[in-house]
Amino acid sequence: MNGYILALILIGGFIAFELILYKKGLLDRYNLQLYGPFLMWKTRKGREFIDRVARKYERFWEIYADFGIALIGAFMLMGTLLLLWVASISTHMPASNAPNPIMMLGIPGVNPIIPLWYGILGLAVAIIFHEFSHGILARVAKVRINSLGLLFFIFPVGAFVEPDEEETERLPKRKRARVYAVGPTANILLAFLFLALFMGMAGQVAPIEDGIVVSGMYEGSPAQGFIAPGCEIIAVNGTPVQDLEAFYSAPFSPAGQMVNLTIIEGGNERDVRSISGLMVIAVTEGYAASNAGIEPGMLIYSLNDTVIHNYDEFIGALSYIKPGQTVNITVYERSGHAYAPADIHTITFTEEDKYDYYEKYYPSQNKEEYRGKAIMGVGVATLGLEGFEAKAIPRMFADPLTGAEGAKEKVLASLSYLSLPMSGLMPLSGPITTLYTTGAFSFMPDWLFWVLANSMYWIFWLNLMVGITNALPAIPLDGGFIFRDGLWHLISRFKKDDEKAKELAGSISTFVAFFILFLILWQIIGPRMGL
Repeated sequence: MNGYILALILIGGFIAFELILYKKGLLDRYNLQLYGPFLMWKTRKGREFIDRVARKYERFWEIYADFGIALIGAFMLMGTLLLLWVASISTHMPASNAPNPIMMLGIPGVNPIIPLWYGILGLAVAIIFHEFSHGILARVAKVRINSLGLLFFIFPVGAFVEPDEEETERLPKRKRARVYAVGPTANILLAFLFLALFMGMAGQVAPIEDGIVVSGMYEGSPAQGFIAPGCEIIAVNGTPVQDLEAFYSAPFSPAGQMVNLTIIEGGNERDVRSISGLMVIAVTEGYAASNAGIEPGMLIYSLNDTVIHNYDEFIGALSYIKPGQTVNITVYERSGHAYAPADIHTITFTEEDKYDYYEKYYPSQNKEEYRGKAIMGVGVATLGLEGFEAKAIPRMFADPLTGAEGAKEKVLASLSYLSLPMSGLMPLSGPITTLYTTGAFSFMPDWLFWVLANSMYWIFWLNLMVGITNALPAIPLDGGFIFRDGLWHLISRFKKDDEKAKELAGSISTFVAFFILFLILWQIIGPRMGL
């Protein structure tokens, strides 16, 4: 059965179950409440357990919470600076690359990058540890726990601990900060624990043979119907391609002709034939290619009378063209199941060079060597494929900072590691996983290894996202309350009237919270404003 159909059946059945409970008046009888689409179960059971844990290790929890205040302060600063940086570069981003608003929702199955079951697992672990940490520190501070409970959406998706709000507000600032800090602290520490576990598993992975793993295909790919995502290309027209450098310079046939590929698929090596070609996958409005009528899906045959066999030849031919120059380009278009030559297009390049283009759209990737180089305004992909080196998976997963030199490169490498889900590299599943051995974990079935490895990554990823989000200085997030109380403490040292100090701290905190919200929304709005 299709996974989406099964999900719809489960969701529909769960909502129907909620409505039956509501209409029959059974919610109150079983301490249940509807919380939007979620079903909340409240209980007083479990308070004794939290009391025992809090009393037995009281001094440890106080030291741990003080460490948490410092940790959350650091992540509060880093998270805010990261939002400022992302907002500053978002206006340089083409509108087509702007994030979809749904990407801002951390809901498994709704956000397309968060898989349903791994997402539920990761969020459940994050919420349970987050909430119970709050509860333990509340009891250390002698705050009453009103209730505990579980949150259901088909399955249990989280837990909550409900300290008495009035008693929490009456706590001294430091004790209150401890209560707020331990939730995101637990998430961040859990994230690093599961990251270490994931890296340990990933370090045992090795490709059966070096080559280029096909991770996806663009619409209209000339290779469509000949090969499929999940296979690995290990040779082109008999020449081995063990890395991207070899793949970009491989002896492909000219556009529209047939090329021989050696692939590994499902654990078996075989030879296949595919239509060859460097495919246009994106065109930037207002630049040479767009003005000349070049469209996504076309194959580039020649540029300025130079026949193009591969990506390196295309970049080489382009490097001889100067801004403002007029040249000819021959492209092939699909005709039935084959490709046929289209009209020769005359392209007049703009006076804007590649350096200016990157400075406008991709400033973080700009290079001095781009000055004086013509910019065509196209994105291209060999055979219309998305792919990566097979050996990159274990290297990237086990040590994300490989090759990164300097603070900036290490930050970018870390962000790339977090963006693996957006790149389609997480979770990894068959048939890509059949291209790898699992080393010391070969005693277990491959499917079990990858389920465990994917689970480790998603528990890490979602705990880190929950921890960083809750560390931001924006009420009602935990970091917002810590920020407010910290400001209150600071201002009260200069203002004798404590109530006025509290009021001023609250006003500043409200402004900062709206500013954080603006930075988040600007990632969606900025690129679409065409600034």
